[in-house]
Amino acid sequence: MVRWARRTEGRLLLLLATVVVVGLATGLTGAVQVSARGGLLDEVAGRSGPLTVAAVEVYQALSDADATSVSAFLTGGAESTDLRARYLGDIARANAALSTAATGAATGESAARVAELANYVPTYTGLVATARAYSRQGHPLGATYLRMASELVRTTMLPAAQRLYQIEAARLAASQARAGEPTAAGLDDLGDKRVCASAGGADIEEVAKAASHPKPVTAANAADCLILLQQGLVDAVSTGEGILAGLAEQDHTTKIVGPALIYSPVGAAMHHDATDLVRFVNGVLEQLRSSGEWDRMYRKWLEPSLGPAQAPSPMYQD
Repeated sequence: MVRWARRTEGRLLLLLATVVVVGLATGLTGAVQVSARGGLLDEVAGRSGPLTVAAVEVYQALSDADATSVSAFLTGGAESTDLRARYLGDIARANAALSTAATGAATGESAARVAELANYVPTYTGLVATARAYSRQGHPLGATYLRMASELVRTTMLPAAQRLYQIEAARLAASQARAGEPTAAGLDDLGDKRVCASAGGADIEEVAKAASHPKPVTAANAADCLILLQQGLVDAVSTGEGILAGLAEQDHTTKIVGPALIYSPVGAAMHHDATDLVRFVNGVLEQLRSSGEWDRMYRKWLEPSLGPAQAPSPMYQD
């Protein structure tokens, strides 16, 4: 059989489990995965989120108001009450969205775009009202004023709304990215925080006896712990480093932090009389090392989360 040197800290054993018996990960214990969103999520919910939505609402309302006013003019004859109601509804939506944006703690260029749009709305509605008045009189100036109103929307107001959206969407994305960055460096920083681990495993025991006194929370497995983390019901997950790497790949707002809690390697067990199987496994592992495939697999699947490592030298036992 193959027995791996302790200095690998379970990493090659994890790959062995992946190659020979996929999913064999019970008993691995490692670092802590933390989600610390807190006040940054408050920023997302309280400022950037509403401003982004308001920008979209302003754009859609003004665009529809322009299309509706033009349609009403082109129909000629008696004014359509439905189109008039739709136009007035669009203007009301735009004003409501701008009011939301104005009270949404907009700063810098966002504040300038909100103020610009708020100033232009009465100018636009004034032009439309003038166009409507002339049109009802059958005066050709109606078309001129309507064209001026439409150009104001298309060349100035819609680009301003689009720019407001771009600014706040970028701010929202940045806030969400920062919200995924953990503030804890390890279990010592998780005092009174809820840390999830698989029930009956070694991890939950380590969490329970930690000097920082975190609150142990058990789940059926690490995947269920991740769900609890995403729902905000726990603050961190503790499990094997290989499993943590998989969880971090599933949810990029999480990060692996801290040292390993305990050393508990996982391997593939074979009957001592199954010499052909032992030779086969040893041959596969040797081929992985000598061909560089072990390094490629590690770099692709584990290094982004666990850091660099080298394939260990085997230790054979008769």
